[in-house]
Amino acid sequence: MKKLVILLSMSTVFLSACGNKHDKMVGYWQLENVQGKRIMQIFKEGKDSYILKENVVARSNVVNGKEGSSLVLEKKDDTLAVNNGLAAMPLHLSDDGQTLRISKNQYKKVDENFVNKTIENIKVCHEIETEYRTKVKELPIFTRDPAIQEQRKTLAESTTKKMQAIEDCKFGIY
Repeated sequence: MKKLVILLSMSTVFLSACGNKHDKMVGYWQLENVQGKRIMQIFKEGKDSYILKENVVARSNVVNGKEGSSLVLEKKDDTLAVNNGLAAMPLHLSDDGQTLRISKNQYKKVDENFVNKTIENIKVCHEIETEYRTKVKELPIFTRDPAIQEQRKTLAESTTKKMQAIEDCKFGIY
């Protein structure tokens, strides 16, 4: 009986150590050292396919309810690779599983809550921008009327305050 327990324990440890290396790359990855947020998603589709969804927080896609482009990742040696049309660039995962490198780009792992909050911020920022653009269109641009100039100034200040309350919310105010 003792031998059976030891054998089962050893086989469990062995099987968990032999987990699929590719599955460790599944998740959301934020590109480092860039202005704004660029987050890609790697997910498993079916038994053996891995998909890279590019910039899941692209503003134009988020506000229009569209998805960005996706690429099927290739299995190359003991890793996954993204094919750019010229060559397959391998994905390098750090030992702690928190950093991913593709060529010269480095990504850090982020969780789904972070991605959802980023998407929500983009939507709210878009609403603020739409509201501002609608109101500013109603005001003449070239005027010396102090009342209208004050309205434009007040609108710009209130919109700026709303923008500052939302992380990464930026658009032109004129």
